[in-house]
Amino acid sequence: MLIPAIGVVRKCANWNETAEARSSWAGLARQMELLEQGKIDCLVRPDARFVDRLFTNRECIAKVSLLCVGGDLSDGRLARLGELPNVRCLTAIGGKNIDAFLKNMGSTPTLQEIALLYTYPTDDTVRLICDLPNLRSLHLSFTHGKDDSLRHLNNHCSLEVLSLDGVRCDERLLTILQSIPHLRRCTLGYRDIGMTFEASLRKAVPACHVRISPAR
Repeated sequence: MLIPAIGVVRKCANWNETAEARSSWAGLARQMELLEQGKIDCLVRPDARFVDRLFTNRECIAKVSLLCVGGDLSDGRLARLGELPNVRCLTAIGGKNIDAFLKNMGSTPTLQEIALLYTYPTDDTVRLICDLPNLRSLHLSFTHGKDDSLRHLNNHCSLEVLSLDGVRCDERLLTILQSIPHLRRCTLGYRDIGMTFEASLRKAVPACHVRISPAR
């Protein structure tokens, strides 16, 4: 009875995979419908298996301003999302292999805002993000990682809004923030902070709105 039982398990697994794919396509098709109608301007967690099908609808993809991704982002088929002609904001929630995703997407010129939520950056993550030519706003969490990679923010020429959670507020970070010429809003969630850091930061960047609180 073992061999027939294995056959049944395999058939059930194949059926579940097919049913899941149908459900995933149905969700994406619904988003495409709402995009065409102008009711939404976001694309949420598109399935890599259907990205090529998404790009057959040029009118639909032209209306995507906000892209939200999550889960395993290593699939090379997601690279086409970098071709979205008007995507302005990328949010990753619980994303894995974010470095592979950013490399695959390439230097998307329209991207201005990046937020990584429960998606912890590596050194490559920050470097790839900072290489985006028109980056204006960035949110990163270092609650579960090292913040050494913040050196890539040094002298960033277009960044205006920066939110960092779980960082060490010390002289090194102060120097980095002071080097960003157009920074006008800075929100910091600290895991450690020097006694004079806040006063020194406000003095160093007087035109920037600063908000500092303990890390979440």
